[in-house]
Amino acid sequence: MVNHNLKRIVGYFIYVVALGYFVIAAEQLRRHLEKLFGTTYDPTYYWTFLSIYPILVGVLLALPQLVKLFGQEGSWKVDWIPLLLVGFPSLLVAITPILCLAEFAQWKITALIFMYTPNLTFVAGILFGFVLVSSFGRQKFE
Repeated sequence: MVNHNLKRIVGYFIYVVALGYFVIAAEQLRRHLEKLFGTTYDPTYYWTFLSIYPILVGVLLALPQLVKLFGQEGSWKVDWIPLLLVGFPSLLVAITPILCLAEFAQWKITALIFMYTPNLTFVAGILFGFVLVSSFGRQKFE
């Protein structure tokens, strides 16, 4: 029992350190891309980063649950309801910077979402990444 708890403590400690390192490295990359955007006026890399980074954060937040599933028996299953009802709309909001780059005429609403509520795209990205990973589970054999 003590050995199991010690493994969990070490595992979570490594997880927190790795997550912290990822956030620090991503912030340095964001600053570099922001500086690059300021000198070249080409938003492609910066806006792509703004779409992908929050999704990766959401995936990392759900990672402990996924790791726990690998130790369980049963076949893999996907819970499609949260993936479709929460994940898909949040993905669309999260990738609004990329959709703005694509310049679809019918996607003008994406420019409004991204330009006036950038935190919404960030939170939607985290939500999508989390829902994407947490939608996976194991179904026990019967």
